[in-house]
Amino acid sequence: LGDFSRPNDVVESLTYRGLGSKVVHEQLPQNPPGLAQAIVAFNDDLTGLRRALERACELAIGLQPGFVTQRCLAGQESLRLAYYPSIEAPLEGQMRYGAHVDSYGLTVLNLDPTNPAGLQVQIDDEWID
Repeated sequence: LGDFSRPNDVVESLTYRGLGSKVVHEQLPQNPPGLAQAIVAFNDDLTGLRRALERACELAIGLQPGFVTQRCLAGQESLRLAYYPSIEAPLEGQMRYGAHVDSYGLTVLNLDPTNPAGLQVQIDDEWID
């Protein structure tokens, strides 16, 4: 991971961690106006989804209720918002968001229904669409 000989990925992203902390809230950007409030509100609205996914994981692998939730640090959730601007054609070797590892928790993706191609998962040495 990390081939620096190829062109930069074509993605703009914002990542926030620790949104349960007042200190982090105070450090959120004030411009454009309303962005900080929108980030906090969106993150707060995800609480129910997070709990439902934790419970679904517990059920799927036969864990006691609360097993996953007890091990998740409340207030330490992260939120990454990514925007993939339109491009005519990528440069040779250029990716939208290069190979990476989501190493903590669960990842929820919302594919663009008008352009869903491109997301791949590597299992062993094979890339799966």
